[in-house]
Amino acid sequence: MLELVLGKPLARSIREGYTRPLDLSVYRELSQPMVRTLYRLLSETRLSLPATEPVHYLVPVRAWATHLGMHDFEISKVRRALEPAHQELIVRGFLKEAAYLGRGESQQLRYTYGRSVAPTANSKQVALLTGRGLALGPAITLLGQYPEAEVLRAVTLFDALMAAGYKARSQGGLLTDILRSPEKYLQVEAEEPTKRTAPRPGRAPASDSLAASSSPVQGGDPLGAARGVLVALVAQEKLTEGEAQACLGLLTQGRVNVSEVMLLSVSKGKSAAQRLAEWLIRPVPTVL
Repeated sequence: MLELVLGKPLARSIREGYTRPLDLSVYRELSQPMVRTLYRLLSETRLSLPATEPVHYLVPVRAWATHLGMHDFEISKVRRALEPAHQELIVRGFLKEAAYLGRGESQQLRYTYGRSVAPTANSKQVALLTGRGLALGPAITLLGQYPEAEVLRAVTLFDALMAAGYKARSQGGLLTDILRSPEKYLQVEAEEPTKRTAPRPGRAPASDSLAASSSPVQGGDPLGAARGVLVALVAQEKLTEGEAQACLGLLTQGRVNVSEVMLLSVSKGKSAAQRLAEWLIRPVPTVL
């Protein structure tokens, strides 16, 4: 068995979503190493270019040749070396054209892209991720890997954790990790509701403002995180204000725990309102 250990900087970059989308079904079918190298570089470059059609990329031939490992090649030899790769990428529809502009050492190579190499992504979804610390490239990559419902659930949970004072070394890394492993952030409280004590006099009643803030503690405040989830569910019209208030009341009474409330934003099958209806028939726990 061969075991590979990635360096810490590389592993951290992968965890935080700093990867580039690449169509492996196309990549594996390319005939030569030069074609695959050109396809990979042009795919990565495409992500930083404007989305308006037609999409062009202009690069000096000499600099491009050096980047591709053709050091000290004459320009005529560079062109001959690139011609088969250009033709293959044009035939596949990845490129529409590869045209040379100018003469001699000052020549430039203008690529015109064919179909988009980036996964189709709703601009609003892109804004949801880039507005929470993700760079454009990683955001597009994740949107190509996960359905819209899972993206929205991850954003909801991320916002709840941030509202509760969760300390993240990298917000983009946190959002990426929530999307990939949401279960890691849902085990805020593990106690069963029936094992919790009833609320003491003076604790916040169910009628407290849903959006009331609580003092963050190291690692985040569980009650504040639960409030954040409820606020988001009301905003998404998955719960009414009254249903959210009722849920908060069940939480303060000990009839549900924070983990269950957090799961409302990511649970599949039953709706948030259906789960609330089940919770409402639970008995009030006895004071121990």
